[in-house]
Amino acid sequence: MTYDAFNEYERTMWEQRAAGYADSFEVLTTITVEPLLDTVGAAHGTAVLDIGTGPGFVAAAAVARGATVDGVDVADAMVALASARVPGARFRRGSAEALPFGDGTFDAVVGNFVLLHLGYPERAAAEARRVLRPGGRCAFTVWEPAAENRAIGVFHDAIARAGVETLAAPVAAAPKFEALADRDAFRALLTGAGFVDARVEPYRSTLRVDPDAWWTSTLRSTPRTGALIERQTDAVQARIRAEYDALVAPYADGNDAATVQLPVAAVLASAVAPSA
Repeated sequence: MTYDAFNEYERTMWEQRAAGYADSFEVLTTITVEPLLDTVGAAHGTAVLDIGTGPGFVAAAAVARGATVDGVDVADAMVALASARVPGARFRRGSAEALPFGDGTFDAVVGNFVLLHLGYPERAAAEARRVLRPGGRCAFTVWEPAAENRAIGVFHDAIARAGVETLAAPVAAAPKFEALADRDAFRALLTGAGFVDARVEPYRSTLRVDPDAWWTSTLRSTPRTGALIERQTDAVQARIRAEYDALVAPYADGNDAATVQLPVAAVLASAVAPSA
């Protein structure tokens, strides 16, 4: 099965949604940034590649640690945002599936919630292996399924309850959004790319957020969930919103009536490029 059309869809959507993502989704995706960088040992002088850098959230944190940072993203709009946000790093347009760097260039490669947006994550893993120096480490995050990751799961469930059939992108074929949440599948992806010492661990946190703001953020930021909701009629969108309100209500913060506490569940996988 080919996912080329899916990759083009994702690229186009990120061009359109870059500003919205940069202004709102940081509250969720940055939760895993420090653990991701800890896993690869990012520190002063470490040469780090951030794939799918987006607005540069991970890159900024790596620069703050004293690392030498390059970032790549498939969308020009994201590259522009990252360049303005993180002047201490270098950014360029490029695909995670065909990185524009030579073999053995980096000490560490990271990707924060990028693999689930790729048609061919196995190519990205192989490219990460190629550009790492012997003994270098990679680390990637993906989301857990909706039942565990309620920060996003409340939207998936609201869509289903409203009678909308699919979360797939509007292309002929799209990979399963949560495929790599399976520990064995994620480990196999990394070992299949030639890595050793592959480890896959759960990561848990809590998103404290205003539910109205979170609804708006997700609609304007995400290429699958938000775009799917926006493609519906006004009546269907209203049904989805009503279901969303009902789903987030049990997570109300008892100390702040305007805030909910949504469980965040992710998977953090890491591996090492063999020394020989």
